[in-house]
Amino acid sequence: MSNPTNPNVFKTAWQRIKFITITIGALGAGLAIVNLPIPGIRETIAQKAPILLLPSIASWDYHYQEGMVNLQKAEQLIQNAKHPNDLDLGDRELKSAQSHLNALPLQGFENYNDSYYCYFRNCRWQFSSWEIQQRRESAGRTEAILFQERNIQSQLRESTDKIADYQNNYPKAKNETEKQSILTQWEREINQINLLNSNGLMGRIANTEQNRIRKDFQKITGLNQATNQSGKLMQAAIPFALSAQKLTEGKSHTVAEWQAIVRQWESAIGQLKSIPVENPDYVKSRKVLADYQQQVERAKVRLNEEDNASALLQKTESQINTLVRNHTSRNRDQAKSELMAIEAGLKKIPIGTTAYDQAQDWLRSLRKRLE
Repeated sequence: MSNPTNPNVFKTAWQRIKFITITIGALGAGLAIVNLPIPGIRETIAQKAPILLLPSIASWDYHYQEGMVNLQKAEQLIQNAKHPNDLDLGDRELKSAQSHLNALPLQGFENYNDSYYCYFRNCRWQFSSWEIQQRRESAGRTEAILFQERNIQSQLRESTDKIADYQNNYPKAKNETEKQSILTQWEREINQINLLNSNGLMGRIANTEQNRIRKDFQKITGLNQATNQSGKLMQAAIPFALSAQKLTEGKSHTVAEWQAIVRQWESAIGQLKSIPVENPDYVKSRKVLADYQQQVERAKVRLNEEDNASALLQKTESQINTLVRNHTSRNRDQAKSELMAIEAGLKKIPIGTTAYDQAQDWLRSLRKRLE
């Protein structure tokens, strides 16, 4: 009878355990190798010993089943959204579905025998490249719907933010020109919202917002549809006025630029003068017309200043050139007198004209000569 405390017995048992452990590890490593996503290895194993690919097939089945569950949830949430939060939930489900479907290979399924796996599992798909492609395309279509909803949501938020600014700025407008400019931009944003059409959630929200915002617009501005229609005659003058204001920006402008500004104001004035007395906006248009006429008169004054300054600068340049050419024939007092005359002419060039900076440079140079 063997002694259980015999060291040889324990040694033999340990060797067996060690052998079994190494064998299991080697089999596990080998099984992992044959299931690597390397077509050459997989195709060979699929032909010789397809049962060894059960881990890969099980993994594909898992990703497919999970992907389908996520995709169905995403389609339900996105296509039948009742609240913007549904879009966020649908987005998460869609990303999860795409992650699972992208884990499936698109080629080579015909080389694998799934009967071993499906014998024990109730497979609900055909393990085909075509089927995977169809599911990915379904996910792509759902993603396109989500993108459209997000785009409408972004544009709606941008337009409503601008309209909120117009609502705040309209009562603060200093004159009729500013009010008309705000009204034009305000209505443009309302029309932009009206273009956000879709059968989805955000399209319906945009339509509701557009109706609400238009009512607010009419309530705050006092413009009903009929008045608004007649107001288009006044709005026709706005682009010319805005263009003139835009051109006026900056420190100084040439004669040609001031002429263009004057033409823009005169075009705006011409539009307002065409409004007949019987038009509901006639009285209001007279106030805007008075503002525009003040603007064009200021522009004409600046045009005249620029024209005179340019002419005076050219005259001064000619005087300087003449003095330089004939300096040998001038005595000191005579040259100094001519320099002082040139200096007096340069001082007449007003600030804000394109000639002003050049005139200042010449003045500094002349003063050094006169010291």
